[in-house]
Amino acid sequence: MAKPRFRNTSTLGGMDLSSKRASWLDIPYVFELLMEGSFSGSFSDRFLQRKGWGKLFFYTLSLFFRHSGWWGNNANVQRMWLIYDGNEQIGFYHLVSSKNENQQKELLINLICVSHSYRNQRVASRIIQRLIDHQPQETLMVVYCTKYARAMQRVLTKLKFERDKILHVNQLTRFILCKATGTTV
Repeated sequence: MAKPRFRNTSTLGGMDLSSKRASWLDIPYVFELLMEGSFSGSFSDRFLQRKGWGKLFFYTLSLFFRHSGWWGNNANVQRMWLIYDGNEQIGFYHLVSSKNENQQKELLINLICVSHSYRNQRVASRIIQRLIDHQPQETLMVVYCTKYARAMQRVLTKLKFERDKILHVNQLTRFILCKATGTTV
């Protein structure tokens, strides 16, 4: 097994978090975590309805196609990352990096999913905080949450993301953070 790319030197709570880019071989693991999240109520329950597993599988494949850059706008860089605790896979996150109309760098945290046994251990908040710390000062960070992702909404509020009260698209709520000021734009 290849050593994860980014080692976190702090082992908060006895966890040694690191990240590694995902490959095509990780599709079953990502699909399993998304299904687990749908059962637990963290994601939309539409995947649990009839033909929902097929929709979820094609959604998972589309994340990897977009992540590989086979089609779409080349200005967007999309990557899927696996989260490790030591050598154990415990989750994944999907990022989209682009520039907005003002040529300001924008980082969209598309998905974060953590295995059920590692929930409520601040894994997502540490990953998001590390992403914030590694971005340039002028970066605008954006996260969309479904109404089902109550835990993620609490994490974003604690990390000083602010809810965009204007934009609500298909039951998604937008949270934004401008790193330069620590507030919204």
